[in-house]
Amino acid sequence: MSTSQPTKHSAVSADQPPMEPPPAYERVAQTQTQNPPRPRQGDVNSKGCLVDAPIPLQFAYACAVSPALLTLGCYILSFCDVGMEGIHNEWVDPDISPPGLGSDSDSDDATASIGQKRKSSRRASSMKKRKRVSAKFEWADAVPSRNSKRLEAQQVNENDVCDENRRYAETLLKMINPFYSPGDLNIEGQRFSMEFNLRMADTIHDSFEWINLHTCANPQCMAEGRRIPFFHNDCFCFRLYDISDALVAAGNYTFDPPAYEKKRRSHRIKRLLAPKLRDELQIRLPAETLMIIAGLLVRECAAITAEEQLLGLNVSDDTVDLTKDVYVGYTAVDGVRYVRSLGNTVSKLCNQDCPVLLSKQGESVGKIWIAEDYRGIRAVKFCSADTSLTGPTPIAKSWWRAICVPCDVEKIATKSDGLKLRDILTCDEKVSTDTRNYIGWAKPEHPNDVIDITTFDQVNSFPERLRMTFFNCNVNGTTGYTAVTCGSSVAMVHAHENDNTGFYADMDSAYPRGFFIYMPLDDGEFVTEICRRYAVAAGNWISTCLVFITNKGRNTLFGTSGPPESCLVLDRILTPAFDGTQIWYNDLTSVHPKSLRYIACDRLAPPVQRPFPPSLIPNPPYFWTQNNEPWFVSSCSMEGIVDMTLCRDAAYAHRPITGILLEYENGHRECLGQFRFDKALKKVRVEHATDMYIGSLRTACSYLYIAHIGTSTLHSCGTLSWMQVSRHGTLEWWSSLRHSIVRYTSTAGQLTNMETRS
Repeated sequence: MSTSQPTKHSAVSADQPPMEPPPAYERVAQTQTQNPPRPRQGDVNSKGCLVDAPIPLQFAYACAVSPALLTLGCYILSFCDVGMEGIHNEWVDPDISPPGLGSDSDSDDATASIGQKRKSSRRASSMKKRKRVSAKFEWADAVPSRNSKRLEAQQVNENDVCDENRRYAETLLKMINPFYSPGDLNIEGQRFSMEFNLRMADTIHDSFEWINLHTCANPQCMAEGRRIPFFHNDCFCFRLYDISDALVAAGNYTFDPPAYEKKRRSHRIKRLLAPKLRDELQIRLPAETLMIIAGLLVRECAAITAEEQLLGLNVSDDTVDLTKDVYVGYTAVDGVRYVRSLGNTVSKLCNQDCPVLLSKQGESVGKIWIAEDYRGIRAVKFCSADTSLTGPTPIAKSWWRAICVPCDVEKIATKSDGLKLRDILTCDEKVSTDTRNYIGWAKPEHPNDVIDITTFDQVNSFPERLRMTFFNCNVNGTTGYTAVTCGSSVAMVHAHENDNTGFYADMDSAYPRGFFIYMPLDDGEFVTEICRRYAVAAGNWISTCLVFITNKGRNTLFGTSGPPESCLVLDRILTPAFDGTQIWYNDLTSVHPKSLRYIACDRLAPPVQRPFPPSLIPNPPYFWTQNNEPWFVSSCSMEGIVDMTLCRDAAYAHRPITGILLEYENGHRECLGQFRFDKALKKVRVEHATDMYIGSLRTACSYLYIAHIGTSTLHSCGTLSWMQVSRHGTLEWWSSLRHSIVRYTSTAGQLTNMETRS
């Protein structure tokens, strides 16, 4: 993402009065008569997920204001899914048609954050009225006079606001006692664009401000240029106060929050808001109804709470002397404790409850342990250089990093967003530039050596803000492993030690187009080798997949099944202990592209080549599809099956069966296709002598999928194409992100479902 320096509008000069915007009612009429473009195939939201409709956003840009203002917008979306997207902005001379690019120049870096589109269940009539009110606020607030540094919002006539929405707004605002009166909104030194619909790789032209916005989201562009802030139109209209630097900094997340954290915050806000609604409303409603109403107000409540907490606070950079007493003060944000500040005197922290003495004068500080999450620093611990933190800590679900402090360094610098600390730096250039000080580990006790599996080199220079997580291999009670892959690489590995399925939501949020491969384990089975399959995939993409090999001869490829020429050798990189090994790998959201690239383990050894297992060499049927589409293959024997568990994806309208888990009479288990326990159906008993029937269909786009698997056909579904599979031979499942093809091989020949018609 790159940007160009704003140039002066040619239609406005110092000798001419600035062009005033049209009246608000004309702008509202224009907004209401403009039909938004219909969603196209491939539309994505801020997280890269396919969406059903465009996302209405409003772009906010600053003219002759501080660079910190360019991080605007994320505070009000701090409850929502926050993603990093790049906007390429171009200032255009209005005398030039079509609009052209501005001149290139250096610009400050900033952060753009957007949230996912909010779902609402309000009635259509209420939404229509609310949109109109929002539009009036939008143009009254967002279109300043060019010769004015202060924007006074136009008073909104209360007759234009329906009683339902007025009661809704007043009830919510009364509960948190804001200093607010309708229409009295005030933004200083800020200018905002018209509302637009976000589409990736699109260009939006603002005809009033005469600016082009290009939503490139290109990583190289984002690294080299300035990120432009933008946010939801509804969030912008609901703000109560001027947007401050502290508000901007507090909402500028260090990285995207995980799905479980979004869910936790949502539930907490609803639990706190429902009783207040019950006390304020004049009618008695059931608790379930109050929770539903509170769920519709979660975003507004989160936004107002953030504004209230940061009133009067300022972004600050302070210095702490390590040779003196160091005190730490804490604060709570959304029920989570954070470090508010570090200081050498208690008086500086007098407005906080119980400041804690962190280090006494004269004590040597050789290492600083920091626990942090996406919003800021949660704990700080000073210790000597050779001290390590072992065992469980009271700070759960955070990332730990350690800063080594040289003996000659006596001061550290802290960065605060006004509410909590965001970073700690040493006043030493060599230490501050050492990337190892910024690696976040899921636990404070971790291995130190990290290798790059693409080159097998030990890593000395790490990506910015790399985060390392882990999975437990061969731990007692492990029933299997699930890996998420795009085909050419692995994104995540999860060890199934209990019935928890929460990790599926985290992966869907961070990696929405991933393919889930499940490898079950039998009693007494454990992983003996973890290998890397390195190959050049279709389209000359480098493929670095993982292969797990067990003591019972099971070989599972976590990745796409490439052509036979890519299945030559494997590189063994790990030999886990049979009694358990902790294997660390990078969090996929902390590297680009999102993939498993870095591995750390206490038992790392030089890679050793070994032959490719014959069971993993594919023999693909004839596929009439794109030649660069990744295919995932799995197979099993049909003899001795006694139970089967189907996996059906109800998120799609056609509800396809994506995978199946089979159990045999000797206790052995096999998995075909894409299997997820959060979408699994009930286990079905299968008789020994009963044939199995597989029913297939095609979507409107002619994508082949499995609609039914059972011991008999469904007479009510006459359009299904059926395959009869006997209880001997081999069944293969070829999966891609679009198709599911099954092939049955027996002594009588081969049979596939590829003849299925639409």
